[in-house]
Amino acid sequence: MMKAICLSLAQMASALAVGRAAVKATYGGLIGMLDLEIDFSFDESLQTGPDYAVVRTRSGGQITIKGDAPATIPNANQELFVLHREEGTAWKIAR
Repeated sequence: MMKAICLSLAQMASALAVGRAAVKATYGGLIGMLDLEIDFSFDESLQTGPDYAVVRTRSGGQITIKGDAPATIPNANQELFVLHREEGTAWKIAR
């Protein structure tokens, strides 16, 4: 199972997924192989213009790789998101 996950990660790294359908297809199978126990914290948000904002977050916890020999690994990240909204719509991740 670990070999399959490593192969999936390598394939994802080699191709860029653009658009909702492509992202769903790329990550759907991989997410099914994992059990995520992760907490998110929002550290800062800054609206940089009428239609753009930046959000800084942190996440941490553990990831369990499912299968015949499950393995649990720690996970910690810091993220920076650029948000965009078109007039009259909700904020969405742009980058």
